[in-house]
Parts: sequence; structure tokens; C-alpha cells
Amino acid sequence: MSMNQERQQLNEALDVPVAELLASGDFTVEQEPQPATVVFSARMPGTWTDEIAAETARRGLKNPGQLIRALVREGLDRVAAGEAHDPQTVEALQHLDAVRRVLIKGSSRTAA
Repeated sequence: MSMNQERQQLNEALDVPVAELLASGDFTVEQEPQPATVVFSARMPGTWTDEIAAETARRGLKNPGQLIRALVREGLDRVAAGEAHDPQTVEALQHLDAVRRVLIKGSSRTAA
């Protein structure tokens, strides 16, 4: 189907009178307004691209935006459940991670 044919079909669908649409019963009526959505933006290192794409695919999601929403929800749920670490624990874990990296780097030098 050509682009012009698609446009023509779309225009014809949009030209259907409202009364005809209502009579068809092929719709749903929402009684309550949907909650507002808000857009947040965050810059991430380009090196995360492959990991984000892999996790998106692993979870069977359509796009990275769905993954980001899921990860934020999971994080907020953990905070609400009291599973989040306090700042002192986070700092200690960061120090331990730095030590681990130094040890790994040192052991890889001695192995080479």
C-alpha cells in the first residue's frame, strides 16, 4: 500500500461522524480522568547503551523507556519497603568496591 493510500484511509476514518462512532459501540468510555504523566530526563553514559539494550530485550520490552520506568518503579518499591541502604552504608559499599577493583587490577598484573 502506498503512502497516499494510507493517508486516504486515515482521512476517511477521521471523517466518520461522531454519531456513527457512538452507534457502533466500538469504543470505551473512561469515567475518571487519567492521572497526569510527567517527563523526567537524565543523561547517562554512552557506555551503558549495550547493557540497557540487552536488559530491554531480556525483559521483552519494546523500548528503553519501558525499562527505565520499570527500574525506577523497582527502586521506589525497594525504598518504600525499607530495603534501600542508608547513605553511610552506600559510602562503605563504594569504598569496598574501590578496594575490590584495586585488588582485581593488582592480581591481573601479577598473572600477566
